[in-house]
Amino acid sequence: MAAFAVGALAGAALPALTMLTGHTDLTPFVPVRAGVLAPLVLALAVVAGGLPYRIGGWPVALVGLLLAAVADLVAAGGPPPTTAVAAGHVPAFLVGALGVGLALGGVLLVAGGAARAVRVPVAVGLAAGLVGQPAYGVLLRAVLPVPGRVRPDQILLWSAVALVVAALLVTGRPDAPRPVGGSPRWSPVLVVAAVGLLVVAGFAVRWAVVRARLRPAPGPEEAALAAARLLVVPLTVVAGLLLLGYALHALGVVGARWVVLAVAAGPVAASGAGLTGVGTPGVAVPAALTGLAAVAGGAALTRYAERIMPWDALGIGLAAMALPLATPALRPDLPAAAGAGALLTALGLGLALGSGLTLVATREPGPAPSPGAVSGADADRGWRSATLLVGVAAWALAAQAATPLAVRAQVAPSGPVPPLTLALLTVAAAVLLALLFGFGLLVDRRAAPGEPVGVRRTS
Repeated sequence: MAAFAVGALAGAALPALTMLTGHTDLTPFVPVRAGVLAPLVLALAVVAGGLPYRIGGWPVALVGLLLAAVADLVAAGGPPPTTAVAAGHVPAFLVGALGVGLALGGVLLVAGGAARAVRVPVAVGLAAGLVGQPAYGVLLRAVLPVPGRVRPDQILLWSAVALVVAALLVTGRPDAPRPVGGSPRWSPVLVVAAVGLLVVAGFAVRWAVVRARLRPAPGPEEAALAAARLLVVPLTVVAGLLLLGYALHALGVVGARWVVLAVAAGPVAASGAGLTGVGTPGVAVPAALTGLAAVAGGAALTRYAERIMPWDALGIGLAAMALPLATPALRPDLPAAAGAGALLTALGLGLALGSGLTLVATREPGPAPSPGAVSGADADRGWRSATLLVGVAAWALAAQAATPLAVRAQVAPSGPVPPLTLALLTVAAAVLLALLFGFGLLVDRRAAPGEPVGVRRTS
């Protein structure tokens, strides 16, 4: 339940952190620079949550939630997070991103480093929380006795604080600390910082070009503006490939699949679900129930039928099918497209995240190392946690990089950016997941008997 609450809070925070960057080419004169930094702060905080692994994941999560609570109290009576930067609450906005990131990092540390009996429920709970937005927020807003006095994200925040405190009291001790010898060779913080700076630099270039050419003349200036707006496509791909390389080194094919899934799911979670019409309880209730059922189904299928087909690829493919339903071209002719898109998004993301998180959380250590070396369990525990952390950081950075594609497709579908660009990128990620699944089966057939697939060997 604590993991579910933190996931729901993070799912609510991600659109607020990325939508400011999504409007940079539409209103480049607003103070979007802090908005560009917020997802990077969130991603760095996620991976930094794995550094104090000796004290356990729940204390780290509690510290992050308390930071987010302080940021919320500082901005009490102010605007919601989507307009906090424009209202001057920049420090509180960034501290809130830091707190949510640390809370996510702490939960992922539990999902990667605790005993197997704990890892799976925590991973499934986190996935269920992530896929339920914005449906959970709509439902909370509908049941509030005094609408407008308390925001749904505030209810999620304080509920998460209470549940994490309860989890900390129940566990009673740090969650499976790993020894120094089992830590990753390269710190995930350095990898994510380098990729995050690359994304921020790309947005700085894009912002400067768009601002200098608000009304371009036909010809080279218009072509330069279109190229600047499309810069987010190679930016998303390059960032994903760099993080994929780290995960491939850390946990083999399984780690690579998790990062690809996160890169594809981030933009859909940040913009797809929110733009497909989850605005009334009549749509929010079926969407929430569909997401929960899909997460449970994805986890069960991965546990008991992992080799039948790539369930994560199937989920991402379903989510890609939902994106065109939000385009303005379908709204006049198909009024029900928004609701159908919400259900399809919840189904796809639930299946993908339930399968992906369970797949990483259930990876077992490789063969026992030579005498005197670090045990296989300790070494694998370190790489598994690092892979989970890097994947969620990729989720945030990819959401930031690709959100402008979704926003422009909704607001200005007739511009130079094709409205289905994000859907095509998501389909490409689903194809890559299927290819990695096939490669993993091929490696499994050639592996030595008893050696698990996609787990980094220890020495």
